Order: sequence, then C-alpha cells, then structure tokens
Amino acid sequence: MTTAVGTPRDPVKHPGIDQAADPANTPAAKGSKPSSAASVKPVVVQVNENIFKHYGEHDWMREFKPEVAATSIAAPTAPPVLTVVPTAAPTTTATPAAITTTPNMTVSLKPSLPPIAEKGSLVATKETKPDVGDYEEAFARPTPTYTTHEVASRPSINGPLPIRVRIGKLPTDLPPDENWFPMVLDVIHRYTIQKPYACDPTQMLDVGDAVVYRPIHNVTHSTRQVRLQWALLDCLRIHGSDRVKNLLETISSTEKILLGLASFCLRVGRVDETSSETKFPDSNGRKLRSAQIFSLYASQLPTHLAPPDEIKWVASLVAVACTPDEALPKVITENDKSYFAVQLLATAHELDLYRCYNQKAMQEPIQKAKQFLFIQTDDFAKADELHSKLETYALNLIKATGSAIAYTNSDYDLQRFAENSLDAKYCWQTARRVEKPSW
Repeated sequence: MTTAVGTPRDPVKHPGIDQAADPANTPAAKGSKPSSAASVKPVVVQVNENIFKHYGEHDWMREFKPEVAATSIAAPTAPPVLTVVPTAAPTTTATPAAITTTPNMTVSLKPSLPPIAEKGSLVATKETKPDVGDYEEAFARPTPTYTTHEVASRPSINGPLPIRVRIGKLPTDLPPDENWFPMVLDVIHRYTIQKPYACDPTQMLDVGDAVVYRPIHNVTHSTRQVRLQWALLDCLRIHGSDRVKNLLETISSTEKILLGLASFCLRVGRVDETSSETKFPDSNGRKLRSAQIFSLYASQLPTHLAPPDEIKWVASLVAVACTPDEALPKVITENDKSYFAVQLLATAHELDLYRCYNQKAMQEPIQKAKQFLFIQTDDFAKADELHSKLETYALNLIKATGSAIAYTNSDYDLQRFAENSLDAKYCWQTARRVEKPSW
C-alpha cells in the first residue's frame, strides 16, 4: 500500500516564525544602538514543538510601549542570555524553574540554535550524550518519563542492526477498576508506537496539521486487535464446544487482561514494513521485540494486576504468534491452553488484515480464521456464520478509526484517522462505541 509522506514545516527555513534565529536581533549585532524598552523587539522563543506556549503567556501588543526620548535614566539591562555548558548544569543569572527528573536522567531539549531568555522567561538546555541512556520528555508531559532499551537486532546485509526502543514509565496511581487499561495503552502509544520506524522513517502519513508514524501498524491497528480478541472470547463462551468452554474457565481475569495487552503489543516490535519474503526478513525479530516490549510494560504493573509468571507465559505467546503450526515450539503445541491462546492472538490479527489486503489476498486469512472457529465449535456451518459477524465487526472497526480498507478499496478518512491515531484514549473510546456482534 502506498503511504503519503509529509514533512512538518522546518522553522529554520521560515525565519519569520523564529525571530530568535536571526542574529540581527541579538544585542551584540545592534552595535552601539541605544537599548530601550521600545527598541528591544519581542523575541519569539521556539523550542521543539511547543511553539504556541510563548504567545499564551505574553501579549506583546499590550506590553509594547511607543518610542520615547532618551533621558538620564539608565537604559534597562539587556535580557539575560543563558550559556550552554556541555558537561555542567546551565548557568543563569536567575534561579531557573524546577525540572522534575529521575535518577540518571537527562533533559532532552534540542533547539536548533542556543536558546535566549527574555523578560525573566528562562529557557535552559543541557547537552546530552548519544541516545544510549534514560531521558525525560521536556514539555508535552513532565511525567511519565521513559527509558531506552536495546532489544533484538534486525538482520541486514551488513550484519545485525542494533535496535533501541523507548519505554514509557506507567503512572503509579492507576484506578482500581479496569479503567487503568486505556491509560497504559496511552503511554505505550506516546513513547513507543507514535515514533518513526528505526529502519524506515519514511513510513508516515501527513494528516494536515500533524504526522502519523507507521500508519499501517499504529495505535488504531493495536486497539482493533484487542477489541477483536475480546469479541472472539465472548463468541466462544457462548458457541464454543464443551472442551473450549472448560478451557476458557482456566483463563483468569488477569490473564485475560494480559492477553489483551499482548494483542495491543503484537506488532509494536516492527522496525519497517518489510515482509517475510524479503532478502533479509525480520519476521522472527519483530515478534521477539514485540514480546520484549510487552514484558517491559507489563512488568511495571502491580503484581495483583500482572503476576510475573503470567507475564512470562503471555510473552512466550507473543514471541511466536502468527507462526505456522509446524514451526511452533512443542511447549506450546502440547499445552491446550497455550496453543489456544496463541491461535487466539493470531486470529484477532488476521481479522484486521482487511485494511491492507485486497479481496484476493484476503482469502487465506479468512480461511485461517474460519478454521480456528471450526476447531473451537466443531461445526462448519456455525463457523461460517460466526465469521460473517466477525468480519462485519472488523470492517466497522476499521471504518470507525478512519483507516484505509484495501478489501473494499476505500481510502483513509484523514480526519477520523488523525483523531484516533494521535490519541490512544480517544481511539479506545472510538472502538468501544462500535456495535459488537450479537451472539
């Protein structure tokens, strides 16, 4: 599928946006020109993407004063300039606002030019080391923070490529009910999913005022897989064979939630959009990375929500999900519960392929889903009927979240797709509002 590529406007190429980038605006460039309250033009400070904060705090039109004749009163002191010190904390003439950090963390502020402080509005930056340690987001949200982890490498013609991912720190004040689930999804989305692919940063979609990264495997895909998995479980509790109904009784409430989180993380380990048929396939690597990312997030949850032994079990399923049966390890195929769970993850994934497979290519995933339903119901006719309802539900989920649907030759609904792709909580609510199948 061809994906539109969009590049956000670069402030450096538009000096009218960032007056601080113009050397002529600095006091040194003005030479002996007298400095007065009227002659010092307001400076627009732009750091990273928080370009509107300054205008929200300063009304320079209201504060502007007309030029007055020079008097014996001393000219006001020029605005303090902050100096960037590579190895020490920034030095300023006033006490800077406190910045919350965690141990061994550095502030990730990377403006294109040295920052300027004006009218007591202090801006400071600290030079950081290469991307090998822990970091904290600068402006968007002070907490939670995130750490950087090295995960499974990606094969290439020049040997294994090291892959690093950022893992957000989950909030510690999670609600006691299951409402904590979308809060966790939001952190995974902001720190891990809505980021450029490590091996193909061109995979993005310009939605007008923002860019959606990895649009085929972003948060909309992850969210839909969770809803489809839970719809499958609801279906089998009613229409499953006695064997399956008894097996479902062995899945605890915490295991169900972790399986849902596993579906959300099933493809977060991707680093590009290559398939298993490329010269250097990454099929096993992306599954292993997804399992590692799942574990790094799940292990932050309280033990009463995510027991360590259950995290380990579910991670082992993520690492092999969507693998042909003949390639699955015996520890899974010889355990009824594990084999059912890994096929459940795979079937939920198959049901969301309508977005990127045309009708011809979709026939194989359809048959796999029907086969899963037949094995669980022991009834061919019932499997066809149940699949028809699941297919309708899957297509409605894709349409509601604005994704393209290759199966029906439908393009993106950019407004819907942007709303759901840029906000995981909003996407979760969108998916919840889609009518579930009636079993």
